[in-house]
Amino acid sequence: MTDQERITALENEMDLVSPGWRDPIIIDPTLTKPIYEGIVTTSDSYDYFIYNPAIIINGIWNLYTVKVGAIWLGKSANGLNGFTWELTNAPYGSIVYRNDLNQFYGSWHKWNVQTYGRCTNYFSGSANGKQWSMMAADWTQTSGEDRNMIFDNGTYKNYIRVNPKPRTIGYCESPNGYAWNPIIEVLKPDTQDPAGMEFYEMSVIKTERGYFGLLTTYMNNTGIVDVQLVHSVNGKMDWRRLNNRNNFIDRKPGIKQLFGNWSVVNDTAYIYTIENIQDHESGGLHFSSRYKISLAELYKYLN
Repeated sequence: MTDQERITALENEMDLVSPGWRDPIIIDPTLTKPIYEGIVTTSDSYDYFIYNPAIIINGIWNLYTVKVGAIWLGKSANGLNGFTWELTNAPYGSIVYRNDLNQFYGSWHKWNVQTYGRCTNYFSGSANGKQWSMMAADWTQTSGEDRNMIFDNGTYKNYIRVNPKPRTIGYCESPNGYAWNPIIEVLKPDTQDPAGMEFYEMSVIKTERGYFGLLTTYMNNTGIVDVQLVHSVNGKMDWRRLNNRNNFIDRKPGIKQLFGNWSVVNDTAYIYTIENIQDHESGGLHFSSRYKISLAELYKYLN
């Protein structure tokens, strides 16, 4: 099956699952956007950014952070300041915490391990979030970068970047983290998007009103990175781009890259950004801020 045949088959199935998913959603531009709470990690001389959604355990916020090329685990009572930091060997990928097992699990990838141009998916585990051990490697994946994993109803779900240009968002799932189903594309740029747009990442949360994603858009002709809001009833195929495809978070003046990872804490979604004053092709130093939006305000984007 060719890429176009695969896409057509998927779109036909989406027509059955969610009729009208192709229609643009026009909403009131005055809807509440996520509230800026401040910068959490930054440095004048090296990358210092949070790359995973917050994990809350016994009231303590756990944040995985890149700092001077290493992975650190920061713990704080409020997730904004007052951190204690510990050096770890955690994977630079996507990390979830399973309350039922009191265990951390991570999904991450490497290129060219088995054959040049081929992506390999790894699965790691940790009892304390600091010391990690390799658990499995899936050699069957041929593509897929920047995994964003959630654990949902006994299933690991990964939202990943599919690499043949224009880059798109793919989905795969696994019952155990060891063996994953083949990747299927679930979101891709179309003729309504500006020329040069690609999709880079998608962090997903589950709510009572379905699944919401932070869709990272990348303009390959400018290097600008932004975040849009998307929604799905089942978290698999029926993704719809909300807010008339406008940016969900406005970049601050001078910022040219803004990624987002989010999690739900009680009745609020908290977003940790990765930001940069340089475009995606020019290097620069990455830092992180935090935003928040109540679920009540988030649900208004569906009305």
